[in-house]
Amino acid sequence: MIPAGSSSTTPPRPAASPLSGGSVAVASPLSSSAAASGPAAASAASALASPGKSVALLGPLLLLTFPIYWVFARSPETPVGPGTWALVFISALANVIVIAYHYIIPAHPKFLMVPWRRRILRIHILSGSIELVAGFTACVTGNVPAALVTACAALFFHVPSAFFQTPGVFGSKAIMVPSYLLCIVTHGFCAGMLLAHPESRMWAVNTFLVFNIYVWCRIYYYIFDMLRLFSPMKYSIAILAAGATMIPALFGSLGFLLLVTFIGAYILLYRLVFIRTPAEYNDFVREKARDSTLPPDSAHLWRAAPIADSAGEDAARNWFDGLDRDHDGQLDGEELQQALAPWGLSAAAAAACADRLLASGPVDFERFRRDLWSIGAIRSHALHAIAVERAVTDRDKAGLVFRHLDIDGDGLLGATELDLLLLEWGLPESETDRYLARTDRDADGRITFAEFLHKMEPVWRYIYHDVFRATWTRRPREMIGRGLSAVLDARKTDALRERVKRDLLRRVPFLAGAGDELIGDLAASLVSETFPAGAVLVTEGSEGDKFYLVAAGLVRVSKAGEILADLGPGGCIGEGSLLTDEPRSATITAVHPSTLFALTRAAFSWLTENHPHIRAQLRALHENRRIDINTRALRRQLAGRVPFLRDLNNTALVADLADEMQPVFFKGGETILREGEPGNRFYMVATGAVRISRKGETFATLHAGGCFGEGALLSASARRAASAVADGNTRLFSLDREAFETILARHPAVRETLLALNRSRVSSTP
Repeated sequence: MIPAGSSSTTPPRPAASPLSGGSVAVASPLSSSAAASGPAAASAASALASPGKSVALLGPLLLLTFPIYWVFARSPETPVGPGTWALVFISALANVIVIAYHYIIPAHPKFLMVPWRRRILRIHILSGSIELVAGFTACVTGNVPAALVTACAALFFHVPSAFFQTPGVFGSKAIMVPSYLLCIVTHGFCAGMLLAHPESRMWAVNTFLVFNIYVWCRIYYYIFDMLRLFSPMKYSIAILAAGATMIPALFGSLGFLLLVTFIGAYILLYRLVFIRTPAEYNDFVREKARDSTLPPDSAHLWRAAPIADSAGEDAARNWFDGLDRDHDGQLDGEELQQALAPWGLSAAAAAACADRLLASGPVDFERFRRDLWSIGAIRSHALHAIAVERAVTDRDKAGLVFRHLDIDGDGLLGATELDLLLLEWGLPESETDRYLARTDRDADGRITFAEFLHKMEPVWRYIYHDVFRATWTRRPREMIGRGLSAVLDARKTDALRERVKRDLLRRVPFLAGAGDELIGDLAASLVSETFPAGAVLVTEGSEGDKFYLVAAGLVRVSKAGEILADLGPGGCIGEGSLLTDEPRSATITAVHPSTLFALTRAAFSWLTENHPHIRAQLRALHENRRIDINTRALRRQLAGRVPFLRDLNNTALVADLADEMQPVFFKGGETILREGEPGNRFYMVATGAVRISRKGETFATLHAGGCFGEGALLSASARRAASAVADGNTRLFSLDREAFETILARHPAVRETLLALNRSRVSSTP
């Protein structure tokens, strides 16, 4: 697509580019950036990005409106007509709904990311609530104290807080900034007159009406959204409609003309002073949507661009060659700005993004195709609706949003990705940089997923609930439902965090002394699951995909029918399968109704990678459990059967074997060892059977208590004299060569027993 006023073009290219929304041989959206690449352009771009410069233009404009305010201030008291009273009552009702919405529904993240913005927003909502109640009371009853409270709330809190928020408004800044500031100044003027004349019903009504212009903006926005009207600029048109409704009630029939004239003069003055290129003007007038997660042109690109294939590579090469004006095989800053143009960035933001890309190395064709053309996450974007349904924990939801924003797919969010998002939301570039610096704890210029999860919660929670889960409509039920869902999610996480602190820290050994970061990671990853008495949580031999912490109740751990342990609150189970990728080694059953916190395999891996000491402690726990299970198995399954375990009173031998041996499982027909191969393991049969064969002929079958494989470890040849195959599902205990030699060194009697057994086998083997 081509911005209005673009004149120069890029060199011809024969193929359509997804970076241009699919058009063929068209002018580049930043074709004029060549003129904007020098120091003068940088200065202009800086001015464009500065909200202070924008607000400064209002001084001369407000001087022009002073005569109107002067005449208005000297107007005699007039009775309030029925039409005006209708506006008062409709506004009051609508404002109650809007304020309730703001108290219930989380604010847009751009108001929550910077501390001073959060404080300003709270002041704005609280003072607005006070002004609503006191102002309506003053209008209806003429109560002087209520009028004074209204005037003070407006002058000292609501008007200043509204003024500070104006540079970051949604919609087209060319319309929204002058409209908002004219309304704010008018609000302050009326409140000042009310403070001087608190007994005046007219000034109470005027103050109340101008206070409610934003409410009417929301009313019109909702109507336009429901009817699908003015989609490209409905927010900006909604504020104009609100002004057309309310300002004539204050200034009479010329009120709306005043608003339109003020906006037109502002645009003209701004264009004369600050605008240098068509691209800058396009950014100035472009609508910035409240619920975007990417600029509109960019969103179109994500839907339309093909997944990289051979044809796509040819098109990318043609586009790259068209950008590479000096034909050096790399893109410089000016050429990169042209490539970034379809993302809808301002000239300043495009220049900043280009600088960041160049800072990490030259942009050759392969990097261009990977980072700017193919965009490896296109497929995941197209399928994000499916992933939304599977997102359960905060970690899942944050991860979904993180992958959506990670345009280059490198697992990190850099300034480019954040600029695309935060600038689209209207956050000034200076605040974007400060926010990134505050969020980036290790100051490496990149946001990791852990930093994103904890430091950018307003961003991912908003995008997940209000963008990913939203439909095209804004029906109240759906809006409130999404908002309440976000609130309840946040409260559930807070409650889970407190429960982890209260119920688990003092009971779970590996959580002893856990800090806030670990507790936060746990709370963001855990899922609460409830099981009735008798329910089977885990079955021995099944694939393991979860780790559990017992929060309440009692669960029983059993193996082959033998009870190994009963675990209450603070107990943990299931770490073995996630650490070793082996099947479940035991069955877990709920003895009483029980509540457990579950970590999925992905969450477990992420948590233990971010907190290595947790992985180390869980490995130690798993090892202790393995030894305990081995000891039980030795006494139960191998007692009196394995030749060197006739005497189980030899506790040292039992302990050494339990410490060294590893359980292994073979399905029926699987080969355990092969004749002629090097031998490095000794085996004992725990359950099942093993067929021993030589040259294809089976000459022995071993059952529980049988052992084999000692010959290759005892003899000098170290080669297998026979093959062994599992006869049905078989569970074995094995010792590797090092463990085998350790046992023999510590217990010479075992060596003698095995040597005698091997001599007997050699003499009797055909």
